[in-house]
Amino acid sequence: MIIANLAGKSGAALAPVVSQIGKELGKNILSFGIMPYKFEKDRIFFSGVSLKRLKANSDCTVIIDNDALLDSNPDLTPDSCNNITNTALLHVVSTLRNSTVPLSTSILSTSKDISDIETSLRDSIKMLYEDAPPNSIKSAMMYVVGGNKVPVGVLNSMVNTISGIFSDDTTKVSLSLTNGENSKVVLLTSIEGETRFDKYDPLGVIPKQSVLDWDEPESSVKIDLELDQIE
Repeated sequence: MIIANLAGKSGAALAPVVSQIGKELGKNILSFGIMPYKFEKDRIFFSGVSLKRLKANSDCTVIIDNDALLDSNPDLTPDSCNNITNTALLHVVSTLRNSTVPLSTSILSTSKDISDIETSLRDSIKMLYEDAPPNSIKSAMMYVVGGNKVPVGVLNSMVNTISGIFSDDTTKVSLSLTNGENSKVVLLTSIEGETRFDKYDPLGVIPKQSVLDWDEPESSVKIDLELDQIE
């Protein structure tokens, strides 16, 4: 399991290397990639390149987009967004033994702590729509934190709402209830096709067979030579 902050220089640089090592060792790799805010313009390109390599080496990659949460809740501070998404990530990781994650690209979306659980679901869907179109969603796991206190009729309505949003009748929707003091919805959705993160790397639209590249990430090796190194 790899949890990487792709908005940071160290996370973006090390995540592809660590995932490549795991792949070469024949390990099953589940990776979590946290993406930068859109105002962090100097980090967007590097996070897109790192995510592309991380996905190539992983059996499943779960993407957490702080920027989508901030778009849905412009009143939140960056620290508040980080705390909310980190809590949702830890919640999903802690429940993995009782649920399954599709072997594909998934997006994790959530909301801030609010008393109305249906509003939390709406905010989670809004966050999801920032990253991928509804027709690209093939399955969804809805975690209801504090679900033990939610009426059964409300839970049924929420599942029907999720099922009715997706255009594909074959989209599978699952429900997981957990205890909690505050109510919140966490959506883990399996995506097929492009997301907005594919545009973070402008060269990513070029077909792989048309690209001349090395398997290993590019690096500048420091060698003591009298000649200036050409980079």
